[in-house]
Amino acid sequence: MHREHDERAKLIAEQALDRLGEVQRELEIPATDALRFDLSLKRRLLADPLPTYLTLLALLFDCDCMIEVFSSAVSLADFWDSQLKQLAWRRQQQQKMKAGPGPTPIVSPSRLWIISAGRPEGLLGEYQVQQRAGFPSGVYEVSQGHVGHGMNIGLVVVSELPLCRETLLLRLMGSVAVCRQALREMGSVPDADPDAGMLRRLRGFLRHTLSRATKDSDEEKEDMTASWAEFERYEQSLVDKGLEKGLEKGLREAITDLCEAWGVPVSAGHREQLEGMDLDGLRALKEQLKRTRTWSAV
Repeated sequence: MHREHDERAKLIAEQALDRLGEVQRELEIPATDALRFDLSLKRRLLADPLPTYLTLLALLFDCDCMIEVFSSAVSLADFWDSQLKQLAWRRQQQQKMKAGPGPTPIVSPSRLWIISAGRPEGLLGEYQVQQRAGFPSGVYEVSQGHVGHGMNIGLVVVSELPLCRETLLLRLMGSVAVCRQALREMGSVPDADPDAGMLRRLRGFLRHTLSRATKDSDEEKEDMTASWAEFERYEQSLVDKGLEKGLEKGLREAITDLCEAWGVPVSAGHREQLEGMDLDGLRALKEQLKRTRTWSAV
């Protein structure tokens, strides 16, 4: 019955619209390349209190969601492509639901977060973008007329986020200048701070990633190199002030994490050697690992 109604409706529309323009029935949409989200998060509940630098992320990403990250202001075209991924994923999940018995429940679009390094003027002009209640500046909800709730899209403009510990990780995703400011803040975290250890580990991973980046422009690479040089001067100032122990602890954590990420075996002897190294030895070992991804036998 539905098929007969559809055919009749299409025929009527075809005949009626023929005088207004060229009408083509059953227009095929060519298959596109595989669509991929930058990040997919399947949320889990955490019983332990969260460190300060994760509290805002836990509130933003409070459910299963998809995340698209843009190193500059997201364009309208990129925003629409992200929407396409969101809706294509919804359709895929809907088709999976049809395999079950009984009436098929409607699958709503999954939550989509757009993280934009800069302010997307084109998007702001085309859509209704409102500050999200209860969140700091730079966090928005995107809507279009009366269908906003159905879109289920959030926007983070990194350049508008306030300078505080809660926004630190998000600001590392921003422009070179914003990232540099966040790195300075990471470097100024005192050793006694409960967040210090994890922030040092993150800094170590980030430093390695940036040093091996191949897609950045020459200008961005030069700017980031200057940023790391500035941070190294800060590290040296800590040494000059007699705070080597804090730096040694951070380097040991960074070396352990790098070995884990690269699959470099760390024996009990290696750990003992690591604990006995001074600042110069730790720096030399870190550079060796970066060059060769091996740890000399103990």
